[in-house]
Amino acid sequence: MAKLTKEELINKVAEKVADKELQIELMEDITDSFEDGSVALGELQAKFDELQEKYRQRFLNVEEVKEEIAEVVTEEPTTDEIQEEEVIDVQEI
Repeated sequence: MAKLTKEELINKVAEKVADKELQIELMEDITDSFEDGSVALGELQAKFDELQEKYRQRFLNVEEVKEEIAEVVTEEPTTDEIQEEEVIDVQEI
């Protein structure tokens, strides 16, 4: 059996179901189902690719930051960076 379009399915319900109230209920369900679930595959693929790229960047950036931190921690401070604090004795004042 081939997949039916929304219109084909509504026509089939109208032909096969004699009860008018049931016809209307089924047609509403069909219409709601087609409208709610009709998202293009390309749209979903684009969203997936975007999320996947964000995920990659998140972890790649973490590694880069860790490397930068490791470089800063292992560097020796220069004499310009080292400043001696001047201690003032209260008794001298």
